[in-house]
Amino acid sequence: MLQRMQENPDIKPPMFKYGKKIEAVIKWRPAKGPSFPYLCTVRSSARATEFKQRCKGLGINGVTLHSYRYG
Repeated sequence: MLQRMQENPDIKPPMFKYGKKIEAVIKWRPAKGPSFPYLCTVRSSARATEFKQRCKGLGINGVTLHSYRYG
């Protein structure tokens, strides 16, 4: 995305608002390194299933590991 933004200055980065709960989650995550360190230890063939199970357990719907492919 950064490269496309540099090539076309009219493209703006996505912006969204979030509240205190999301802020707490972001601050809880590691400042450096992987956002989900445990997933680095899981075989690539099982990673999507692990991610889906964690999302389901947290009540998060509509997000897949593929959503972060280029993140």
